[in-house]
Amino acid sequence: MKTHHYIFLTALLFVIVFYNQDVGLNLGILGIVYAVLTLFRTPEKNKTRTLYALFGTSILSSIAFAWFGDFPSFIAVVSSLLLLGYKSKNKRLKILFLIPVFIVNCCTSFCRFFSFDEWLPKKNIPGLWQKTFAFILIPLVLVSVFFGIYSAGSDHFAALFTDYELDLNIW
Repeated sequence: MKTHHYIFLTALLFVIVFYNQDVGLNLGILGIVYAVLTLFRTPEKNKTRTLYALFGTSILSSIAFAWFGDFPSFIAVVSSLLLLGYKSKNKRLKILFLIPVFIVNCCTSFCRFFSFDEWLPKKNIPGLWQKTFAFILIPLVLVSVFFGIYSAGSDHFAALFTDYELDLNIW
């Protein structure tokens, strides 16, 4: 499966698991699924004993968070899944570098969001219709679907669109 399939699958799982539920058990289930998907997507050259150990700790910490649901278990889930994710990408990454890499990635992710040129493939497509479709219509549809689904699920958010009255007296 490609990356966008995994993103869609985990987003769908996130919505199904967390809809009107408590966090503890659901985040534990999501952590186990993420660990299994990470192990499944890891290339064979990166599958080392350390990666399997991190996979085991990710599963165990997810079970612990599902059982206890406390803050130390949450920190264990987050740290073990971060370590597993980084180690699956680069087997030579030292564990001590995880914290600086994570902090730098968090700080630079806001800047990388605005590099729209890297979002789309580098093809020279002539025509105004394709560019309008790619830069205006697709984002407009996605934002509209997001607002529609989110306002249907949240009364507070839906009130932003329905509970207002314009009382303008131009004269």
